[in-house]
Amino acid sequence: MISFLIGSALGLTVMQAGIDMPRKNFVACLRTAFDTALTQRVATGDYGAFALKACDSEANSLRSGLIGFDVKNGIRRTQASADAAAQIDDYVAMSTEKYETKVGPSKGNVAASAAPITTPTPTPVAAPKP
Repeated sequence: MISFLIGSALGLTVMQAGIDMPRKNFVACLRTAFDTALTQRVATGDYGAFALKACDSEANSLRSGLIGFDVKNGIRRTQASADAAAQIDDYVAMSTEKYETKVGPSKGNVAASAAPITTPTPTPVAAPKP
């Protein structure tokens, strides 16, 4: 009985190790994308797409590892895919929040921003007739 528990624990550890390296690589890539975005002054609204594009291969590797792990543990592939996508989205969302905190919600690529918003001149309202 004890050997069964030890074997099960070792098996889970080995399976989780298959996810650990892709997760570390993805997080490291997000850090690099963060620094690159700061240097390039990427607008905060564009950061999420920027980070996903920069870390596409790492995200795919992590996604594959998470799906494989879940499927081996009896979860349907469609659910495993949805769970993996949610985890990757969470990592990107956390990185985006950190970026917005560092840069500010409306700052970023100033050259790419639209023309300043002007307030229209109010038109006088006609006086009511008695």
